[in-house]
Parts: sequence; C-alpha cells; structure tokens
Amino acid sequence: MDGESVAVGDLTPAVLEASGEAFVAIGSDGIVCAWNPAAVEMFGWEKDEAVGRRLEDLVVPDRNRAAYRDRLRQGLAGGAAGSPILGRRLELTAIRRDRAEVPVEFTVSEIDLPGGAAFGALVRDVSEPREAERELGHLAALIESSSDAIMSSTPDGIVLTWNGGAETLFGYRADEIIGRPMTDLIPEESQPAAEEIRRRLLADEPIHEFKTRIRHLDGTIVDVTISLATVRDDQGETTGLSAIARDISERVASRRALHELRSRLAGAFENAPIGMALVATDGRFIAVNRTLCELLERPAPDLIGTEFQAITHPEDLDADMQHVTKVLAGDVPSYEMEKRYLLPGGGHVWGQLCVSLVRDEQGNPLHFVSQIQDITARKESEADLRRRAERLDDLALKDALTGLTNYHEFCSVLEREVERARRYRHDLSLILLDVDRFGEINSELGRAKGDDVLRQIAVTLAEVPRLPDLAARIADDEFALLLPHTDQAGARVVADRITAEAASIEELGLTMSVGLSSFRRRGEVDTAQDILVRAEADLRAAKSVKSPDSETREGALRPRARTAIERVLALARHQLDMDLALLSEFVDGQAVYRALEGDSKSFGVDDGDAVELADTYCQRLIAGESDGLIRNAATERSVRDLALTTEAGIGSYAGVPIRLSDGRVFGTLCSVSHGPKPALGERDRELLAFLSEVIGTTLEQDMVEVTERQTAVELSGVHALVAALEARDEYTSEHSKTVVALAVEVACLLELTPEQILEVEQIAILHDIGKVGIPDSVLQKPGPLSADEWALMRQHPAIGERVIAATQSLAHLAPAIRAEHERFDGDGYPDGLRGPAIPVASRITLACDAYHAMRSDRPYRAAMSMEDARAELVRCSGSQFDPNVIDTLLAVIDRQGTAAESGRAPGA
Repeated sequence: MDGESVAVGDLTPAVLEASGEAFVAIGSDGIVCAWNPAAVEMFGWEKDEAVGRRLEDLVVPDRNRAAYRDRLRQGLAGGAAGSPILGRRLELTAIRRDRAEVPVEFTVSEIDLPGGAAFGALVRDVSEPREAERELGHLAALIESSSDAIMSSTPDGIVLTWNGGAETLFGYRADEIIGRPMTDLIPEESQPAAEEIRRRLLADEPIHEFKTRIRHLDGTIVDVTISLATVRDDQGETTGLSAIARDISERVASRRALHELRSRLAGAFENAPIGMALVATDGRFIAVNRTLCELLERPAPDLIGTEFQAITHPEDLDADMQHVTKVLAGDVPSYEMEKRYLLPGGGHVWGQLCVSLVRDEQGNPLHFVSQIQDITARKESEADLRRRAERLDDLALKDALTGLTNYHEFCSVLEREVERARRYRHDLSLILLDVDRFGEINSELGRAKGDDVLRQIAVTLAEVPRLPDLAARIADDEFALLLPHTDQAGARVVADRITAEAASIEELGLTMSVGLSSFRRRGEVDTAQDILVRAEADLRAAKSVKSPDSETREGALRPRARTAIERVLALARHQLDMDLALLSEFVDGQAVYRALEGDSKSFGVDDGDAVELADTYCQRLIAGESDGLIRNAATERSVRDLALTTEAGIGSYAGVPIRLSDGRVFGTLCSVSHGPKPALGERDRELLAFLSEVIGTTLEQDMVEVTERQTAVELSGVHALVAALEARDEYTSEHSKTVVALAVEVACLLELTPEQILEVEQIAILHDIGKVGIPDSVLQKPGPLSADEWALMRQHPAIGERVIAATQSLAHLAPAIRAEHERFDGDGYPDGLRGPAIPVASRITLACDAYHAMRSDRPYRAAMSMEDARAELVRCSGSQFDPNVIDTLLAVIDRQGTAAESGRAPGA
C-alpha cells in the first residue's frame, strides 16, 4: 500500500492475506469472518481466535462500544449505497489483546466473501505519524512562544519563517519580512561579517553565540548574539539556514556600567586619603593603596602577601584577633579599633582601623575590606594631655614649695581619719605648727631664705611620721601633722621632737608654736571641724603666751573658702552701710562665728567665738519671731532685752538664714551696727538672700572638693601598702601582675558587667595585701611552712579585710578580700563559705592565683608544666574551684598557648 485509499472490494482474498496492512471483515451481525496475518500482528489475536467472535469484543474499547454498535446499525440500515460509513477514511482508538490502546485509520467497503456479503476494512496503525504531528505541534508552539528570535531562510538568505520573538527583536511582522533578504536587517558596517558567517555555514561550520548588531524597524541598533546552523534534507543537501537571535543590549550596558564602576572604585581605592586594603581571610594583604604604603613605610610589593599579624603591635594583636573571630563567625558585621602598626625602621604608628567582611552569594567569607586612618598625632596629643593632667593632679594634692600635702588635701584626709576614728574607736591627734616671727626672717634675710627655711621644716616633718601619718603645709608658715592611733600624750612627744629639731635649722634659733587637739569620744563625738577648731585655739593660745600682740585670727574655714566668704561679707556690710558683717554656723545649740568683716572688736566678738543660739538674733530669725530686719533694737520687743543687745551695743540688725542644697540650715549671714538703721528695707533683705546663696554655694563646693580628694588619698595609701609588700617579696610583685591579667581576661569571657570586671581587677591587685601583717621570717621562708606558720599565713585574708575596710573608697571590696581563699565545696578559710556564697571576684582570683603559683618556680620546688597545672585545675574543679571559672580559665590558657606556639589567627 502506498498510502492512497483502495477499495477493499477490489482486492482478492489472496491479496488480502498477503497484504502488509491489517484486513478485517464482519458480517451483518458483527461477527468476524475474515482476519489476515497483518491483523494478527496488529491486534495480537490469532485468526482462529478472532473469526467467529464479535469484533467489538476484540478491538473496541469498552467506552466506545455503544457508539460502535450505533454506527453499525446505521450502516446496515442504509444499505450499501446509503451507508454513512462506507467509502470514508475513519479514525478511532482500538485495543490490542494486551489491552493497550492504539490509534488506527481504516476505510470500510462492502465485499463478497465465500460465506456471503460482508463489510471489510483495511486497518492502518497511525501511532507514529500522530506522535510526529504532536511533536511538530509542540515544537511550533515553543518556537512561537520563545522570547528569542527564531527564523529560517533559504541558502541565499531569503527569509522563510519568522516567530513572535523575531517580531519583537526586529520590529517586523512575519508577513512584512518573509520573502525578503536577511541583509535588510543587518547594518551596513556589519554586512561583511554577516557574509563571512553565511559562507562558513554553507561550508558546514556551525556558529554558536556570534555577537553582532542588527537594525530594528525604528532604526535603532541592537546588540545581539546569534546562533546559526544549516538545514539539510534526507539526502544531505543544504535546503536552508536557521538562526536564533537574542537581545543582549541590557547585558552589554550592564557590563559597560560595571567596567566603569570598577574603574571609578579602583581610582577611589588608590587615591583615597586614608589607608585602604583588601585582606584575605588568613590575614594576607591582597591589595593596598598608596596612602597605606606611606603610612606603614613599606612599598606595595612588600605588603602584598604579608600577614597583617606580622606588622601589628603585640599588645594590640589579641584584641584584633577577638574582633576578627566574631566577624568571621557572623556575630558582628564589622568592627573598629585603635591599634599600632610596627614600622620597618623601628617604632610604630597609630591607626584607627575599620574592618568589614565581604561574603559571596552563599554567605561564604571572601575577603576583608580594611580602612586605616593615621591617628598618631592625636594619640601623642592625648598622651601629652594625660601627662599634663597627672602633673596637675599632683599639684592639686601637693604644696608647690615644700612638696607636702596642701591645705585642701589635708582637710580631706582629716575628714576621713576622723570618720575612721569614730568607726573603729581608735585615737587620733592633730598637731598645728606655726613658725614664730617668720615675717622677720623674710624681711631681714629675704623671701628666698624664708622659702628655704620652710623647705627644711618640711624635710623634718616628712621624716617624723610613720605610715599612714600625714604632714601638710596649710598656710604660709603654718604646718599640720595628723597622727592616727596616737593619743594626746604621744602627740605631745612628737611635737616636742619636731620643735627641738627645727631649732637647729640654719642656726637661726628657729622656734615654733604648737597647737594640739585629740579626738574625743565622750559626750558629743568630735567632727573634723571640732578637732581643727580646738587645735587652732590651742595654737593661738601658745602664740599669745610668746607674743600677746601676735594673736592669730585664723578660723575653721579653709583659706580659699574664707577669702571668698570675707569678700561677700565686705560687700554686704558696704551695701547695707553697717559696722560689721559676719557668718555664723549652728553647732550643737551654739552659734559659732566663722568669719567676720568690719569692726568686730567694738562688738566684743572674734573668729571662733560661740554663744548659745537661744540668746541670739539668729534664733529669733529661724523661729519666725523676726523678719530679719531690726531697724532699732532698743525698741524691738523680741530682742531689746537680750544680752547681745545690751552688752555688745547692737542698735540694728539684718540677717538671713544660709540654707544648703539639701535643705539644711548651715547658719546665718548677719550684719549689725551700733546705731539704728531706719532705712533698712526689703531690697536689703533681697540682697542678703542672694549673698547667702553665694556663701552656701562656696561652702558646698569646698565640701565637694574634700570628698573628691578623699578617694585619691585612700587609693594612694593602699598603693603604698602594695608597694611595701612587693618590696618585701619579689615573687609577690610579679605574681600579682600575672594574676591580674588572667583574672581580668576570665572575667571578660564570663561576660561580667564592667563594674564586676573592675572589682575582679581590684581584688586581683589587692588579694595579697593582708601579707603586710605576716612576718618576713614566714613570708620569705625558702622552704615549706610548718603547721604553726601555715596557721599564721592563713590569717592574711582577714588582715587584708581589715586593711581594705579601713579605706572608705575601697571598703566595699573587703568581703571579697576576706573570701579569696574560700573553696567551692566549703572547706576553705576563714569562714567556710560554699559555692555562690563566695563572691565571684574571689572565685576567679583564687583559680588564677593557684594556676600561676603552680606555673612559678619557688625556692622549695620547681614550676609545674602547663599540662600538669591544667590537670590539677581539672582535678580540683568542683571541689576547690568553681567549675565555670575553671572552664573559662582553661579557655584563656589554651588561647594564650595557641597564640604563643602556632602564630596568630586570621584577621584584618
């Protein structure tokens, strides 16, 4: 069969048997009466199985049988001439014996067989053609829906096919371009290259991703890539050309923009005014700019490939590594720090380093971008400022001429020592020393000689005290000596010794007057002011005996505050036109005159004098019995009968209370005259109220300065104790420094608060302070201690507690100092504290103290190896030591070991 329709009736039975197409015949009842070998092959039923059975049972799917029977009835009813199915090419779905479905095409004819008339059909399997048609349909749909331009042409370039993508790319509809030459779409400058491409294609050379430019219908030129191939027939002859074109204009523009951006970035990188570098994750410099090379004094070839760790100052490297580790782990995106870079010729430069990490699309680290700004000048300036500040601090505490403590600092220390004497109930004495006839020395021998005498007196005083006694210069020729733990008799011995030694200075026959006062605990407990007032009174009495006309008028106020307040009093007296202005303080039911300005003698009063408060004008003012303005005391009922009025001859009075910022009444600012002052009015009261605020502020500033100095003095005392301890035991000095470094690093890794970290550092510094009370024979013994010696040594935490508790600014550390040898399991000393009941600073210090002791050589044993010391820490974790502290300390030790033995971690 050649594919043309052939009437079945024209074929003989022999031909049908030999036919390559399946032949099936049925009678009018639908029973198969003919079934040739090709039908056997197509449907799987043997001839003897098929003949005699209903055709629908053999080849018609169940779902189609009803329709098949209807058509069969229609065919029989119409006869041969009128049958709607005879002579027509029909398609339907048949089934094989294995129930597989197959599309078939057949033509039905009426035939004569030996058994009688029947209907016959030649049946053709059309599976492959139909599949090919579907594939071609799919291909056509893909070509048409593609965004790429897909087209074909004759071998000489005449367009044959044109899809929607080509219409979009070139702007031509298919009906506008099919039949035209491809060269109409190619710019003139690209024609030679296009012709060369066509020649290569005809030579059977495929072209892949050829970049060129085409012309759009609107005249614009478009960048494209074109893939081309030849189309050949079954005989291998070239019948045409196929092409796929893709618009790459955006890609070309993006690449152009990227290239431009890279050029700009490269220029910005190279010409940046700060140092810039790309650094690999292992620390090697990948790229550096000119500014960085100048900053580090190295050419680019020397820096490229060098690890930044090699040129980082060792003291800054650990901090840099910690930052780098966090960035690589993704904990932070970037970091900044100040660090030092080593220069090839020695020395270093300071850099403000800013580092960020570049990652790929999957988040993997690629490299660091580092920016380094030169801050060397700023750091040098800061260091200079610190040195200047330290010098200023020293000047603020010391008298410039003698080097002794100055008056301001002396008052601070006096306040502290009085509070300590009150708390611990120990003795305290104050000696005031005044050089007699010092003015004569200055006038007769010159100011330079007088200054030299004062310096020699200072040397004498500095050699007398025992720590923690204090010597100070508190006025031009007046000195003070503070003697804790010394009663009045002991102070008198010291005073006699000083005056005796002063007499031998320069053979001048120098004499000194002495005022002495001691802390009293009976009745009302002394304040610092009380002791100072009594010592000054005693000094005035001593000087008056030597020279009655030389009585001093120094009061309890400090010189600076006294000078400022006296100026205010002078202003008040002048503005109110009064005879005397005065400042009184209320102390224990008395009004004590602290400063006077004017004609005080005519009123019979002097600095330091005190009267009962109930007998004063001030009491009337505070009680609200007076408005503070008494124009004529002789006629004012509330005060005319007071002794002050009659004995001192007071004729008028103006006064206001002095209130401090916390609401307390310090005393009064008053102004008095012998005669009446009828003109006193509200404006005078307002002036006094304003001036009282000025005095109150002056007094409070003086108090604040006292407090600020107190902490510095206490710390200097503790540092002196530490220095004394280190001088006795060289091991203690180096040991403490290492323990401090370890303890602070452990505290940081435990993420304690800044306040807790500071406390850990202070405890680590002071943890051995109690050893100042241990005899040298025990502290410096070259061999193991005996049981009695150990019992004595175990007292040092309690001794340390007492030393620190006596230092007000450090008193809060005393419990942790005492607990430094407590064990985590409760078997430590002195109190047997257990677990969290032990301060965390004590737990950290104990572990770091023990580790460094194990790693140190001692006269009676050699140092342990790191492995043995680590093993001992692990063994005692949970018993002697806090397990959490031990885990952290081991991490610190491991990190230090890694840094020392295997170089540094990567970073930037």
